[in-house]
Amino acid sequence: MTYLGLNDIPCLQEAGIGISINAKSELNINAADVVILSENIYKILALIRFLRKGNLFIKINLFWAFSYNIVIMPIVAGVFYRFNIFVSPVGSCIAMSVSSLLVVGFSHMLSLFKYDDSLQPRPALVGSELNELNESNREVSTFS
Repeated sequence: MTYLGLNDIPCLQEAGIGISINAKSELNINAADVVILSENIYKILALIRFLRKGNLFIKINLFWAFSYNIVIMPIVAGVFYRFNIFVSPVGSCIAMSVSSLLVVGFSHMLSLFKYDDSLQPRPALVGSELNELNESNREVSTFS
């Protein structure tokens, strides 16, 4: 939820993610989870984009962690020992280290995400500009 004033502090505290825009009081800053210091509300879109990237990296990390546990753990436990498939303790330590490094590496990739401030409002088309746009679209779509 996004709130602006002092009377919104209880709502900021109860919201899943409280976003305060241009917070000028200490109470707003303490109550909100995210504080946007300017009045540009389009920064909320950049925040949502960042959160979606974060969720993507969480899913990638979960995939690697679960794939390690599904593939390596039965082999290390000796389930396939009678088929002469086993891993030494040193090999299992190396596999666990590689798995942890993959998770940390993918988490570090989130820091490569650049903030895009190009999300600005588009000017509305007024009467004559809108008619010109419609006429140009008609000319393109007609067949001869």
